[in-house]
Amino acid sequence: MVDFYGDLVAVEWPWGTPDPHSRFGWDGTVAVPTDPSRLEWVQSPWRVEPPVGLGVGDVCQLVIRETACIVRAVDVFETPKDVGSLPRPTSALTLAFAELPPPLRRFVDHAAFELYFTDAGPVDASVVFAEAGADRP
Repeated sequence: MVDFYGDLVAVEWPWGTPDPHSRFGWDGTVAVPTDPSRLEWVQSPWRVEPPVGLGVGDVCQLVIRETACIVRAVDVFETPKDVGSLPRPTSALTLAFAELPPPLRRFVDHAAFELYFTDAGPVDASVVFAEAGADRP
């Protein structure tokens, strides 16, 4: 754990390094939400464990808890996308949580997040329900 920014915890991203040729100045950290009543909570699937009691320099685990999401977009990049880190992703999913807790339902139009896929990332995804006639990659 690197720092706190209000309700966000800054952690060193373990699945990539800053891209020295990127147009973005990423420093290798990611802000992870810690307050389930805030908009940031539904704009990221990442959580830190343990969720409380962390201090600067502590070791924590980054996880995505198993959850149902709605696919908003599927992107496959002809050339790996510049997002500031290496390896550059070759595809991405834009997702939204299938259910939002009551205080956050008002943010439903702003509650999407994007997961980038590289050979280094830890994410597995599977289709558990698809509407009849839906296109599937």
